[in-house]
Amino acid sequence: MKVNDIIKFWNLDKETIINRNLPKVQIYSALNKTKDKEFIQKTIQSIYLIANYKPENTRIPLYESDFESYQEIQFMHIKVRKDNSEKNVFKILSEIIPYPLISIIQNNEQFVIMTGRYEKLSNGYLRLIQSYSSPIYSTDEIENVLSIYNLNNYKKYNLKLFYDDLRDDISTQTIREEYDKEVQISSEEKDKLDSIKKEINILSNKISKERQLNKKIELQVKLKKSKDELEMIINRNEERTRNE
Repeated sequence: MKVNDIIKFWNLDKETIINRNLPKVQIYSALNKTKDKEFIQKTIQSIYLIANYKPENTRIPLYESDFESYQEIQFMHIKVRKDNSEKNVFKILSEIIPYPLISIIQNNEQFVIMTGRYEKLSNGYLRLIQSYSSPIYSTDEIENVLSIYNLNNYKKYNLKLFYDDLRDDISTQTIREEYDKEVQISSEEKDKLDSIKKEINILSNKISKERQLNKKIELQVKLKKSKDELEMIINRNEERTRNE
């Protein structure tokens, strides 16, 4: 998968395109932790700055509040050598790049699209709160995948709404694949589902280890409640999606 393919199939405007390699030495110099430098060195094969969206080249207004900042959005293509490294790669790059990221992270013949939720710190910098990954796709699917995440379909009132729409779209596709349900959800709703799923796993593990019958029953009641809540949220969203 080439950067030019991403530019073509995502139909990025010429004014926004950068298409330039970002040398890893520039990343090293911005990192404070030795373990992060070692991770980047061993994990990342290449980083390309694809494009950046800002008011000057998109006519999409910036968004600024006490808690969030969307002055620019940076598009990146990152090739990695290690499996399951995408989340950590995105986290480290988010710490040193001062804008919200849209990252296509490729591992051999597969890739994901990653976005995040950020908060603005008192010094004006951004802190990554949560990352959101698309399902895993084959590089052969790049044209079809980028048509699913059609940038022209997202709100252009300001950069925050544009970014939020893509993040919600990624959350929707991920949950559809995970639960095999035709839902349309926001990233906040995905956070809720992930939290409940985590609680279900914790309770299930506790039940398998618990030897006292009364405590086991108590845990099973909690487990059923969490499963029912998860099912209710999924079913409610599925019904809402059908009615839209």
